[in-house]
Amino acid sequence: MRIERKIAVAAAWVFLFFVFSGIQSCASSPSQRSKARSSSYHKKPSIHMSSPGALAKSNSARTRSASRIRQDSVKDPDQVLREKTVATAREYLGTRYKAGGKTPKGFDCSGFVIHVMGRMEIQMAACSADQAKCGKEVELDRARPGDLIYFGSKSRVNHVGILTEVSKNKLMMIHSSSSHGVIEENVLQSDYWLRRIRVVRDLSSFPRHKAVSMN
Repeated sequence: MRIERKIAVAAAWVFLFFVFSGIQSCASSPSQRSKARSSSYHKKPSIHMSSPGALAKSNSARTRSASRIRQDSVKDPDQVLREKTVATAREYLGTRYKAGGKTPKGFDCSGFVIHVMGRMEIQMAACSADQAKCGKEVELDRARPGDLIYFGSKSRVNHVGILTEVSKNKLMMIHSSSSHGVIEENVLQSDYWLRRIRVVRDLSSFPRHKAVSMN
């Protein structure tokens, strides 16, 4: 009987211990949760700081980009005219030859130049011989893309082309030939054309009725 009472008393103490522990746990839990929330609210955001060297490189790149944009937006009008002339002439590569032709249905040499220059708001004479008398003469080694190059015999000019590329080994022109229509070729690789060069005329010296835009 005494043993049973001792067991009952021990069981009662164990029960009371667990009940008391549970009460303490419940009492402290809200406080702990509040501290956790407070800690998260007051936590400072992390800030990534770039090194001075990285910032300097970034600023330098932005400066170069802005400089390129300014250079592209302010182009020399003469350079714009030359680029536009060459690009326009190349639109007609492959067009057939037609004697007296002045339209994309067919060109002869002077008709091709008249049509392209017309799109640049530049009026040209009807034949290459008369065209060669206009504009400022340019030495061959100072010629530039867009300039007009004239060919012929000692007594008469009978052909014209538009220069598209000028370098040490290239004197490219686009023209309408009687055998191939509108083509682009290197004058320096043709003895036929080299022997017949008569004069080069500066594109910029021809009067224009309107400003030419790259748009």
